[in-house]
Amino acid sequence: MRQQHIYIFLINLVIGNIGFVFISCRHKELPNQEMMTLLQSAAKYEDNPENIYCPEAMIKFCDSVLNNSSIDTGLLKAQNNKALALLQLGEEQKAIVIYEDLLNKTSRGDFEKHRQIMKT
Repeated sequence: MRQQHIYIFLINLVIGNIGFVFISCRHKELPNQEMMTLLQSAAKYEDNPENIYCPEAMIKFCDSVLNNSSIDTGLLKAQNNKALALLQLGEEQKAIVIYEDLLNKTSRGDFEKHRQIMKT
């Protein structure tokens, strides 16, 4: 009889502890929840031309500007930004072609623009 009471007591104790563990763990916030939230919000801005670590987005943006704009200053800036993004991606030959095109489009007498293009 005494053994039976001990078994019942141990079973109740184990079930109580398991229940306590489930209840106490369920209400705790994850320790890395703040980091997960930050990463989720950062993912929204990952593919953004203003993100300096995403040259692919800058190339897409510049291609859009080049295809849809007719303003010379906007086109020159878009070409320059695209060339810089290509350099970041390691595609130097494509960037060189764009820079050569920029140099050919500027007049020979405009030394300031030539110097600016050569600087980049």
